[in-house]
Amino acid sequence: MINAHIVRDGTLYSAVTNPEHLPPEAIWIDLYDPGREEEERLEQVLGLNLPTQEDMVEIEETSRVSKTKDALFMTVVAVCRSDSHDPTTVPITFVLTPKRLVTVRYDTPQSFKIFKSQCDRQQVQVESATDVLVAMWNTMVDRLADIIERIGADLDVLSREIFRYSNGRPGQPSRKRRRPRRPLEAVLSDVGHSQDVVFRIRESLQSLDRVFAFARANLRSDAAAIGLEALERDLRSLHDYTVDLINKVQFMLDATVGLIGIQQNAIIKIISIVSVVLTPPTLVASIYGMNFQHMPELGWSLGYPYALGLMAATGILPYLFFKWRGWL
Repeated sequence: MINAHIVRDGTLYSAVTNPEHLPPEAIWIDLYDPGREEEERLEQVLGLNLPTQEDMVEIEETSRVSKTKDALFMTVVAVCRSDSHDPTTVPITFVLTPKRLVTVRYDTPQSFKIFKSQCDRQQVQVESATDVLVAMWNTMVDRLADIIERIGADLDVLSREIFRYSNGRPGQPSRKRRRPRRPLEAVLSDVGHSQDVVFRIRESLQSLDRVFAFARANLRSDAAAIGLEALERDLRSLHDYTVDLINKVQFMLDATVGLIGIQQNAIIKIISIVSVVLTPPTLVASIYGMNFQHMPELGWSLGYPYALGLMAATGILPYLFFKWRGWL
């Protein structure tokens, strides 16, 4: 799919697109999930060799940023579906020429949806292809900041939920709690999801760092230099937040795993104590269950109550001992 955008009175608009007859005034051409034939037709019209999907996923720096004649090829990684349980990153290639910006992508991150929505509301004020590029990167950085803020708020909620388990013994019901606690395994899954999103954010920030530095070294526009400098300052602050989030997530993962271990140890402890308490009565019952002919207690009229009392005493005494030692 090919979408072309033109500038009219300083505002970016979407235009009707024909791959073979692109508007000559098109300043931004968005190529989404193209077939090979569609890509080849556009290459003939633009006179450019566009990267394939295989080229875009390569991680070498020379594959991510390069300059061919008067065209800059820059591939960034955008976070996609961060609100779902299957977050991912998608590569997006920006091809900047003196007259046009071409974007090649195979998925639609939320930042692109936001930018296109701003274009539909006539909120994007640009004059050149470089302005479109900087405005789009600005939207991507803003979107990353929103994701980081949301993940930070989610981690605060999860942190309070995790450390509520330390109030009293694991598994002990709380009278003040109005709703039952979730299993720690479910909490651990949410923390792991947050960690996945944070690492994808860091991957996106690193790719933007590299692309911004490359663009600033190759663009001669003063307005673009000012915009890129502001974006780099924003990236540095987002990097700091991301490092804090990574440390917090790691601490919460360790705390959750530790609490799960404490709960398991408490269960094993209870089972062990029950086994110790029941072992002496079982021994008494086993002794009097033996079929020997000469057993003095067999002729007692109080032999049966005596055996029951002995089993009860041998079970109660270990329980009282554990209670006295504070093991229960």
